[in-house]
Amino acid sequence: MNKMMRQSLWAALLVAPCLVYAQHSEKSPEQAAAQPRSKAAKPAVAVGVAYDARGRLWLARVENQHLLVSHSDDSGAHFSAPVRVTVAPETIAADGENRPKIALGADGTVMLSWTQALPQNYSGNIRFARSIDGGKSFSEPITLNDDGR
Repeated sequence: MNKMMRQSLWAALLVAPCLVYAQHSEKSPEQAAAQPRSKAAKPAVAVGVAYDARGRLWLARVENQHLLVSHSDDSGAHFSAPVRVTVAPETIAADGENRPKIALGADGTVMLSWTQALPQNYSGNIRFARSIDGGKSFSEPITLNDDGR
């Protein structure tokens, strides 16, 4: 299997659960909007992925209220041990477009942004952290906005 096919397969595998979840929701959009949300109970179904200039695949995911980053040098067959970006647990949105975002600089900088979910519907703080050592450690997260309604 060539590299392009593997990349397409990985993309399909990462997107498919989101599409299945959206299509099999039993509630109408109006019912879902009226229903109080329990963010802590929702599983993280979306991840952030990107390739760097060297062809390394990077993965940002949420587990147990922490943002984790790992990388793969073999197009996703094996991943490095995850590095914890958020030291303190926080409610991180990880569904659909609210997935963690990852960007990679040519100099090895790894930049992450994510939404810290708030109790009010359609609200959240945008958070940011970066690594200047190739993803071995990350800066303390900062809040780019304050949506603390």
